[in-house]
This record gives sequence, structure tokens and C-alpha cells, in this order.
Amino acid sequence: MSKFVTGKELEEVVYDILFEAKRQLLLVSPYIKLDTYFREILDRHARNPELEIIVVFGKNEGKVTRSVSRADLEYFTKFPNVTLIYAPSLHAKYYGNEVKGVVTSINLYDYSFRNNIEFGVYSENAPIMEKLLEAVNRKSLEDQSFEQAMRVASSHDVVFAKRPIYKQRGGLMSKIVGSAMAKDCLGAEIVFDAVDELLSNRPYPSKRLADIPKELEYQQMVPQVRPSRQEVEAKPAPLPSNPAIAHGSHPDQKAAPLQPTVPVQAHLQPDPASAKPEEVHQHLRDYIVSQKQVAAPTSITTAPQPVPTAVAQDAQPRTLPVTPVASPAPQASRSAYPARARSTEQGFCIRTGTPIPFNLERPFSYPAYKSWARFSNDDYPERYCHKTGKESNGKTSKRNPILASA
Repeated sequence: MSKFVTGKELEEVVYDILFEAKRQLLLVSPYIKLDTYFREILDRHARNPELEIIVVFGKNEGKVTRSVSRADLEYFTKFPNVTLIYAPSLHAKYYGNEVKGVVTSINLYDYSFRNNIEFGVYSENAPIMEKLLEAVNRKSLEDQSFEQAMRVASSHDVVFAKRPIYKQRGGLMSKIVGSAMAKDCLGAEIVFDAVDELLSNRPYPSKRLADIPKELEYQQMVPQVRPSRQEVEAKPAPLPSNPAIAHGSHPDQKAAPLQPTVPVQAHLQPDPASAKPEEVHQHLRDYIVSQKQVAAPTSITTAPQPVPTAVAQDAQPRTLPVTPVASPAPQASRSAYPARARSTEQGFCIRTGTPIPFNLERPFSYPAYKSWARFSNDDYPERYCHKTGKESNGKTSKRNPILASA
């Protein structure tokens, strides 16, 4: 069934396609800007690993944020089974799920839905019609539209991909429901991320949809060989998660002494209207020195210093109260990645292939390291050689980041 739609009817068609998707959702639009309503519709899929979402966007090569903002790209990355694809010459618009779709002039842009005059051709695969078309070896308009949109997606570079992790069930249940159905989803993993490189107009490895696995197997994500104690102890220690022991190495150990600070208000401050320049400069020098000192006692005695007449009666040594202030607990950041001396030699991330400094102990880019650190499997097969950047076809890993032929 095909139908010409425009105005409010076109809007409702697009909303329904986004909301009703169960297995596939394909969004092709040169420009994307999601308002609260679009996000409300899509949020219902945020925990559904069975729905494969493919977003194709384009235009504005070298200034991609004119086509889609970083905030909108990052919004899509929260879905457990999503692929983002950049097609620089894209001008077509198509939105479809496993049942219905629309070829249209409207971008996935909130302004377009509110202000523009837009047209589209909506099509839906009715079960009976689908069987009749199969019988005569013909494809419906919706099938043809979806296939053409997928050809566009498959022929351009992926900039982000996230896939669900499944664990196969064993025993009687797998025999009853079949091996394909007898599996549990344990979460999702980022398998490729070049969003920063795209938005910063930096080169990134060419990845196509066919290069990305449909899903990840749990057995491949966890160590299959028990590591030795020496290997584990050689790893950099993780940051403490308990702020109470952020300055110590063990709950039973005392925290490192805190450094008290001296409030600025505690110092004698000359009156700018009456103080001489040399008095102001002396005051600033005294304050800077006091900030560099580590005070062991709970008070600090300052030496007499020149003061203006207005405060001459206070020109005696005085004891200043000091309030100990705890240093903030370390936050998880890029510094959490094992710290080593930076290398000037060029290397490549063994998971994404993006250029990074060459360091055998740090063969991941930071986003890839965060992904790897969820399971910390030193033997998990990776995709690239850390030294050459060539595809390794699973022959590299955190333990062995370089191909033998490199």
C-alpha cells in the first residue's frame, strides 16, 4: 500500500515509524536536530537490544556540526544497538522500520516539522500483499525504498557503532527454544568510535557496515586463559572508588595528611585608597608565599609587615586560623588511563585504528580503553596492529598489540 502524504499526516507517519519500530529502524537525513518530542519517542527504545538503529546523516564536509550537533550524536550513542554513518553527499530523506517507511523531502529537524511545506510517499507492507509479491518474484515499494536506503548506508563510513553482548544459554532450554533464541543480553559495548575525529575534521579509519559485527558474544569478552599473578600485579592500580580512602592505599591505612589553606580574607589587606604601591606589592608577595607553604600545625604566625595608618594598631604578629580542606577525590577521567611517559612515535588504537602515541602498555585510544576496561580481557581479539595500523583480523590483543609481521 502506497500513499501520498503531506502536512500533519506526514508528521504523524514519521512519528509512528520511529515509535513502532521493533527490529529495525533506519533514519536517513542530511540534517538532524532532535527536540524534546523526538527524544521522547525514541527513548522507549533505549533498553531494547533487539532493535537495530541505523542513522545516516551528511552534508557540510569539514564542518559537520552544521548538519548534526555533538549533543544529538551523543544522544544516539546511548542505544544498545546503534550505528551512525556519515555520507557527505547525502541529500535524500527516508525513514523506515521493518513494516513501513516514507520517502520524503523533510529532514529529521524540529524546525522542518513546525514550519516547512513538505511532501512524502508513505508505503506499508501488508502481510497478504507481501506474500502475493513474493509469489510473482516482485518487491513492494517499501522493500525497494528500504533496500536503496541500506545501499547508501552500506557504501559510506561508519563513525560510531555499539553492539549488544549476548551469552548463550545451555542445557534443556536451548534445545526447546533453539540456540538462536536461547541467549541473554548482558549489556552493550562500543566497537567503533570516530565521532571526535569527524567533528574535529581529523582522519579516521574507514569502516563500513559489513565490517561491524551484528552482536558480541560474551565468551569472547572474558578471559579464557587464567592470567598469572605476575601479569595482574604488573597492571597499573585502578583509582580508588571510595572517597574516604582516596589519599590512602588501603582502608586500614591512614590517609595522607591534608594540606591546610589560608583564606585570603585572613591577611592584612591595605586600603587601596591610602596604601603606597610598595606596600601593596609586599602584601601580594606575602600572600603568594603563604599559599606555597605546607602548614603542619593548625595555625600560622605571620611576621610584622608594613601596614597603612588605618590599621596601625594591628601591626603586631597575629595568629591566623587555618581551616583544613580535604583535597577532592579523584574523578574518573582520561588520567585514569594508566599513566606512562608519552611517546612521540606514531601508533594506532588496536580496537578502532585511530592514530595515538605508540606505547605497548597503552595500545588503546581513551574511548576504546573505557570499553575494554569493562571486562579487562587482555586476550580479547582486537582489530588493528598498534604499530602499523593494519587490520589484524583478531590476531592482536591488549597482551599482544603488534602483529608478528610488523
